[in-house]
Amino acid sequence: MRISCSKQFILLHLPRTGISSVIAALDDALFVRAAPTPKNKLMSKYLFFVPRPVEKSYLRTHETAAHLRRLLSAEKFETYCKIAFVRNPYSWLVSLYELVVQSPTHRHHKRVTAMSGFGAYVDWEINRNRRKQTAYVLDRRGKLLVDCVGRYEHLAEDAARIFESIDVDLKPLPRVGQFTRKDYREFYDEALRRRVETHWARDLELFGYEFDGPGINDATGRLRTQAFRSGFLRPPNRHQATRRD
Repeated sequence: MRISCSKQFILLHLPRTGISSVIAALDDALFVRAAPTPKNKLMSKYLFFVPRPVEKSYLRTHETAAHLRRLLSAEKFETYCKIAFVRNPYSWLVSLYELVVQSPTHRHHKRVTAMSGFGAYVDWEINRNRRKQTAYVLDRRGKLLVDCVGRYEHLAEDAARIFESIDVDLKPLPRVGQFTRKDYREFYDEALRRRVETHWARDLELFGYEFDGPGINDATGRLRTQAFRSGFLRPPNRHQATRRD
């Protein structure tokens, strides 16, 4: 999670969506951060209903838009441009799995490496029900809380378009935190594919993904889920941006 008061935007940090590369390509001086003091952490976790200045609102790395709305003033949340990047859930799960397996210090490393393989990991994620990208951008009533969305699959292009629209300089995106791996589709058999399709149905539908990538309607050549095509979902209040097809 990153917040820029000078440029008035909020960058949500959905894990394994290329967001670390985007952050690395932005000027670090843009962002305001609260010191991770015990008081700031306590206020943000338990007293989130008490409005605080941004510089005193401690934010977790993977903060949701819904929780951020409770931490910030209504004016800041509504007027700041809120940006997120998403990824095909099938590919996303493989990336999450590889991150845990290849990171000995990860808190779930021992548990996941003791599993029989990727299928067992997916079943574990289904049972604990904590990994959904929609949870970062929707509130409990299903209301959309972000203004712009980009796709991991077109990361450089979408990031350039979004930040150009809000007049923020973006350097070329570096490679950050990437693992060498085979095609994500090789991790799935038909049964596992169906389990993911069922459990992550909302992510697939809202973000317009299918097993092979973004869902394309052959008749129109547009993404099946029109609201989540790359670029602006709706113009932020302070910008006179228009949607781009």
